[in-house]
Amino acid sequence: MKETTLRSSHSSKDLYDRNYYFGVTSGYPPEGYAAAHPDWTAWLSLIQTLRPQGRLLDIGCAFGYLPSEARNRGYQAFGCDVSSYALRQEPVFRPFLFQTNAHQLPLPSGSFDVVTLFDVLEHLSDPVSCLTEAVRLLRPEGILVGATPDPLFFSRKEETHFYERPPSFWIDRLSRFGMEVRFRFSVEPYNFQFLAARRGSQITDKLRIFQHDYFSEEPDITGNMDDLVLLPRHGWGELKNGTREMVANPATFYLLNPTPEPRRLTLRLNIVVSPHFSTLRIRFNSYVVKDLHLFSEKQVYEVDIDNLLVPPGGHHLFFELFPGGPKVYVGRTEAMDLPATREELCLGLPFDLYQRYQLALEILKILKPKSVLDVGGVIGDRDGHLAVPADFFGQVEETSAI
Repeated sequence: MKETTLRSSHSSKDLYDRNYYFGVTSGYPPEGYAAAHPDWTAWLSLIQTLRPQGRLLDIGCAFGYLPSEARNRGYQAFGCDVSSYALRQEPVFRPFLFQTNAHQLPLPSGSFDVVTLFDVLEHLSDPVSCLTEAVRLLRPEGILVGATPDPLFFSRKEETHFYERPPSFWIDRLSRFGMEVRFRFSVEPYNFQFLAARRGSQITDKLRIFQHDYFSEEPDITGNMDDLVLLPRHGWGELKNGTREMVANPATFYLLNPTPEPRRLTLRLNIVVSPHFSTLRIRFNSYVVKDLHLFSEKQVYEVDIDNLLVPPGGHHLFFELFPGGPKVYVGRTEAMDLPATREELCLGLPFDLYQRYQLALEILKILKPKSVLDVGGVIGDRDGHLAVPADFFGQVEETSAI
């Protein structure tokens, strides 16, 4: 929450002065940022595993704690921020900090081994330009590390958050820049964290250590997933012997389809429960895909979910207990995905949604417009979308959705 290119009449001095860093106009606590800034130990340990040495730039560095700690580990580290107030707070750091905005960095291309973007993108009116600059500054085997809140789970209102977007947006943009992306949700369900490197570089194989709440090559999910990405998001305890306890109701998995076409998911889960009568419901967005009735006489269940059609974009698998009661553990999750067609996806929609869009499609075939504006163009509800207009209409040029 540190840097911005402003789109309002306010100056950066107005927004990122003392009030911001002492919680008057931000989510920081009253004791101030210096007393409550992040502990960068785990992140720097990850970075050091991937890039043991080199040049590091922290974009939106605030008081400069991250580049300072990186220097203590042997990096040639620098930090930049738009706030002159922030850059004055730790005079000992000042020689390696400089003031600039994030969308046009006065630095040569390919000059850094590591670029970090922690809680910056949501503060920018043009974050894609910032990503362009960050990628430009990376050396061929460099890594990009960052975090930004997902607005679907971030309920606090921040007046300096100009550009909150869901994870699928950032992953898509980074992919367009030729980046291989690994991501996770950690500590808070809204805390989307990403790790990226240039596609085809040798370092991309090492990105797999970026797991839900730890750094290891041992994944939560096994199986043959060609395109879909499935990972824990919220409500799961620590991974122990390949198993996670459900510690919130509901708990969620995040399911990403990064392709423009629907995919077909097959999922097998091993579920262990304590003796109790209850029902475990598994939902894909708002669709109920399985009601597992739990009995006190049985503690181990093999659950198969076949032919789940997954539209493009980000989705959720919800695990809910009715009425509650037992302890639930999920382990040995195997997943496989295959291609699917838009026609199959559309035929699986509720009848009223299908009828509405099929009728619109027939009208479009007659009128043959050059472009389509669909107001409310995400078919689904607050839990996630089930389809988009292009699933019916195809990729009509300049199709928009509001």
